[in-house]
Amino acid sequence: MSTSRRARWIGMILLTAVTAGAGVNTASARDDAKDDVNPHVWRPKTKSVAVFKNGLGFFIREGEVVTNDGWCVGKHIPPAAFGTLAIYAKDENEVVDIVGAGPGEVVEFDDRDAPNNIETKRARLAQVLNLKVELHYKHKGEDRTAAGRLVSVGPDFAVLDTGKQSAAVPVEGIRRMQLLELPLRLHVEREHKTPQFKSDMSGHKTTLGMAYLRKGITWIPDYTLKVLDEETAELTLRGTLVNEAEDLIHTDVNLVAGVPHFAHTEFMAPISIGQVLRTIGAGVSGQMPGAVMSQQVMSRAAIVSNANTAPQFEAGNVVEQPVEPSPSDLAAALGDLPQLGGAAATDYTVYTKRDVTLRRGEKAIITLFTRKIKYSHVYRWSPPNRMEHALVLHNATDTPWT
Repeated sequence: MSTSRRARWIGMILLTAVTAGAGVNTASARDDAKDDVNPHVWRPKTKSVAVFKNGLGFFIREGEVVTNDGWCVGKHIPPAAFGTLAIYAKDENEVVDIVGAGPGEVVEFDDRDAPNNIETKRARLAQVLNLKVELHYKHKGEDRTAAGRLVSVGPDFAVLDTGKQSAAVPVEGIRRMQLLELPLRLHVEREHKTPQFKSDMSGHKTTLGMAYLRKGITWIPDYTLKVLDEETAELTLRGTLVNEAEDLIHTDVNLVAGVPHFAHTEFMAPISIGQVLRTIGAGVSGQMPGAVMSQQVMSRAAIVSNANTAPQFEAGNVVEQPVEPSPSDLAAALGDLPQLGGAAATDYTVYTKRDVTLRRGEKAIITLFTRKIKYSHVYRWSPPNRMEHALVLHNATDTPWT
C-alpha cells in the first residue's frame, strides 16, 4: 500500500473514531436535529389581536413549554409599548415570577456557577440538545471556541452542526456554554408550594401567555351603499387591514371602532430596548443608536440598560442582529389614505374576524357586515343654487356604524 493511500485510510479511521465517540452519525444527526424540538423553548403563537385606527395593536400570544426546574427560554421579545408587556401563566396556581432578557443564557463550569465535572457538563448539554450554542473549551492547552446547533452529546464529545460542517468538541474541556438566538429567560413558580415543588416544576408542562401593545398595524373602514328600491338599501361595511407589524397566522382579528388613549406609547418597554440576538452567520450589529437609547433612558430615570456595554465575544462566526425587526413605515404603507386616529372615545365597537392569515407587509380588505336598511329622502333648496338631494340612512340593526 502506498504512503499516500495509507495516510488517507488513517484519516478515515480517525474521523470514524471521533464520530463514534460522539455517539452519532453526522448525516443522520442533521436530519434528527430538524425533526426534534427542544421542549424547554417557549414558542408562543399569536392567538388574537385588537387593531385600533391610530396604528396600534394589542397582541395576545400563547404557547406550551416544559420547564426545567421552573425555567424555560424563548426568542420572542416584542417591541412593546412602555408599561404594556405582560407574560403570565394560564394556570391560576402558577405565576411567572422572573422575566429576564439578554444575549443568551450563560453557564460557566467553574465550580461556582456550575460544577466543573464531566457529568454536569453532559447533563447541561443534554438540556439544550438541538439548540444553537457557543462553546468555549480548552484543547491541547489552547483556548478554543465553536458555535453551531448541538446535534448530539456522547460520552466524550459533543457534536455541533455549523450548517457547513460538523465539529466534535471534547466535553471534558468545555469551560463555558452560551445559548444563541434565545434572549428571553422565564421562571414559573407555583403560588401554593407543595413538598413536591421541585419535582413538580422539573419536566412540568405549562401554558404561558404574552400580551403587549405595539405599533405597526391599523385598519380603515369604508361603506358601500346599494339602493334596492325607494325605501330599502343594502349597506356593506368593509375594513382595510394594513399589517406592518408581524405575521398573523390563523389569528382572530378584532377591529376596534373608537380610539382609546394610551399613555407613553412613544416609549418602549425597558426589557425591549436594545435587545440583540446572538446567532451564527453573517450579519450586522443590532445595537440601538446611542442617541435613541439616551433619549429613552433619560425620559425614564428608573430605566437602566447596559445594551451598549454588553460584553462582546471574539468568535468570528457568531454575530448580532435585532431580536425583532422594527415595524415598517406604516405611513408609507397607507399612502394617501386618511388618518383616522381622532380623539379618545368612550364607546367602542368591535368587529371580529376569526382565523385570519396576513403576513407582515400585506394588506387585506375584510367584509365585516352586510345589512338591509331603510332610508328616506331629504331635499334642500336655497335659490339661486341648485336643489340638493340627500339620503338619510336609518340604523334599525343590532350593529353600530363607525
